[in-house]
Amino acid sequence: MRIAVRSGGVTKPVAKPRVVTGGVTKAVSRIWLRTHGALKQVFSAFSVWTSSDSTVGYGNASFPVNLVTLVVQVYVSGAVGAVTYTWTRTDGGAHPWTITNPTPDTVSFHSTVAAGTTETATFHCTVADTAGQTLTTANVSASLTNMHG
Repeated sequence: MRIAVRSGGVTKPVAKPRVVTGGVTKAVSRIWLRTHGALKQVFSAFSVWTSSDSTVGYGNASFPVNLVTLVVQVYVSGAVGAVTYTWTRTDGGAHPWTITNPTPDTVSFHSTVAAGTTETATFHCTVADTAGQTLTTANVSASLTNMHG
């Protein structure tokens, strides 16, 4: 849900609500609305980030081998209700990669790597909550190296 303020006949979105109390301006972390006798959270200071901006994996085979990176975790703060995680490759590369989620908030990346080569790709995660808020993490670089050769 988006919050807007109407003033002088003009509606303006509110990105970062603040209140002044005792002469001090403070950020608002949550806004609740009572409707039909029930409280509903309509705003939260929603943020997402990852455990790392890069992840790697290594192997040593004289033939193409399927390698996997270390796990990257997504952290979420201020979401309303349950969240969903959608990982997307962002670099447009042609070499195929697989995204594996052992749990909804963790991920690793897999690819087949020829002997003596390194494959790289870039991904990000879009997180959505039940209030319709969506945010995207910073890019995560993945690198897999088959060291044989």
